[in-house]
Amino acid sequence: MAQTPLSHELQVKETQTGFAGEIGWAWTVEPDGTWRAQRVGPREMPRQSRAGKLAPAELEALSGAVNRLGSDSVANTANAGSVNPYTVEVNYGDKSVKLALPAGGRSATQGSATGAAVSPLTIVDVLRAATGVE
Repeated sequence: MAQTPLSHELQVKETQTGFAGEIGWAWTVEPDGTWRAQRVGPREMPRQSRAGKLAPAELEALSGAVNRLGSDSVANTANAGSVNPYTVEVNYGDKSVKLALPAGGRSATQGSATGAAVSPLTIVDVLRAATGVE
C-alpha cells in the first residue's frame, strides 16, 4: 500500500553537543522529494551542503515514517539537564517533536520504532540512507 506523499515541507535537525559546540546536519525536504542538507557547526567549521531529489521509493519510505511520527511516544523529551546531549528535532506541518538523549544515547536506541508510532530517530535513519549523509 502506497503511503501518502509529504504534504508539507519537512525539517529535521540532528546534532551532538560537545566541547566545540553543536555539530550535526539539518535537512529540508520539499513535498516533491527535493532535499537540501547542511552541516551544522561552529563558525570555524567549514560549511558543507548537499542537495538532490529522493527517488520515489525513498520518498515513500520517508513519508511513511513521517506520517507515523508519534509525538506521544517521545513526549517532546527535551532533556535540558543532560551534558552534551544528542538531539533530533523534526518539524512537519503542525507536528514539532524534539528528542534529546544523553551523550552516547543514540546507539542505545537503535530500532527506535515502538508499535505503530515512529521515533524521530527512524526519520533520521531514513534521511541518512536516502541522502548519503553520515
